[in-house]
Amino acid sequence: MNMIALPANKLAKMIQNRECSCVELTTAYIEQIEKVNPLINAVIQFNPQRALEEAKKRDKQLAKGRKVGPLHGLPFTLKDVYATQGDIVTAGCLGLKNNITTYDSTIAKRLKEAGAILLGKTNTPEFENSVDTDNLVYGQTLNPYDLSRGAGGSSGGAAAIVAACGSAFDVGADVGGSIRVPAHYCGLCGVKTTPRVIPSTGVVYPGGIRTGVMGLILTEGPICRYVEDVSLLLSVLEGPDGRDSAVIPRPISLEKTKKAKDLRIAYVFDEDNPPISSETRQTIQNVANALSALNCTVKHDWPPRFGEAFDFFHKTLGAYAYTAFKTGLENLNVKRVSPLMQKLLDYIKPYSLNIDQFMQGWHEWDLFRSDILKFFDNYDALICPVMPAEAISAEKTMMDPGMPVNTSYVWGVSTLLLPVVTIRAGTSRSGLPIGVQIITKQFHEGVGLQIAAHIEKSLGGWQKPPAPCNV
Repeated sequence: MNMIALPANKLAKMIQNRECSCVELTTAYIEQIEKVNPLINAVIQFNPQRALEEAKKRDKQLAKGRKVGPLHGLPFTLKDVYATQGDIVTAGCLGLKNNITTYDSTIAKRLKEAGAILLGKTNTPEFENSVDTDNLVYGQTLNPYDLSRGAGGSSGGAAAIVAACGSAFDVGADVGGSIRVPAHYCGLCGVKTTPRVIPSTGVVYPGGIRTGVMGLILTEGPICRYVEDVSLLLSVLEGPDGRDSAVIPRPISLEKTKKAKDLRIAYVFDEDNPPISSETRQTIQNVANALSALNCTVKHDWPPRFGEAFDFFHKTLGAYAYTAFKTGLENLNVKRVSPLMQKLLDYIKPYSLNIDQFMQGWHEWDLFRSDILKFFDNYDALICPVMPAEAISAEKTMMDPGMPVNTSYVWGVSTLLLPVVTIRAGTSRSGLPIGVQIITKQFHEGVGLQIAAHIEKSLGGWQKPPAPCNV
């Protein structure tokens, strides 16, 4: 196997064992970006010279026998919302197209201090506003498995380049599916962590877009080809930084705390939600069968009121988001927004509420989440669809008329404030990935990763894209 397709965890060990140099690995990733990026438009700022200079420094550190970090020499990309020193950070907005940051976000700083090498920045829709990736600054990102399809969003650039082996990993953010949908479309492992376990310090955002309700729901998380890489990255990324006051000073449980026979897993098809494709239904059934074969306790069951989650997303986040986005655009004096942003604003405007309505909605949301959490007294995890079907045409968006309902699974699950692991579990007749969501209790990411690893081993996980984005 070409080394750029190997797990990041294995590559880190190869570098430390001198089986390959940092320069060799970085060069290989640079060459892959140069091959695939003109096709998928995932990496929107690319600095190969800087990356090679950093790789040489990393090799010298090893040669001198110095102690190195767990990500030493691993080339990575980073979503275009996280500040990285000396780079333009736009968040997909014309108002930030000349915004050069002079500092590193906490996420970038921690990755670099762990030894990782930044290759470039990846595309996102304006203010991470969509589960599609397109903007007026850099254009649209396409799917490496089918260039006529979208890569998902808002971490679409991240998922597309990782799936095409142009990066060892990336980090995205998720409010309403921004990690989970691209991971599903591009066949990856993406983790929506327990909210507020990874600092958002250094995210380039105007207005209140990452505060208030959005800050409560929002999470940061890794996007990888392999499940085994997630724990490595979370161990580097999690924990307070003394700057982001909302971060919870409690570590994520990443250990495999239970044997397979002790895992209690529920699964749901499309009950109380929009209908899913026959291929998605079969994928979930295959997951249930595979886990049953491992002697897990698996049952077709779902939380009471689960179908109400989509409505609560509108009542809470929709009510807040309209004001937050409008304020952010006004603060930047943005006169022209992307079509995706305009569609979103038009869609969420009717959900604007006065303060009394908003507070009543928040109260109802608390009661709703309490009811949902009781379900997890009897189960360690709930498996459900990510989207009703495979990646959609690049000519469509999820904000087109009649389309937003298809986000019920990701938008609704966001309101639960629980961690979610997304993993590829099947393939459509068109050859496109189909993923599933694995929802667990707060701080129990390890359980989700354990189940994802079982699915990956039984049903395939990430697979190399076909030509022309092949490895």
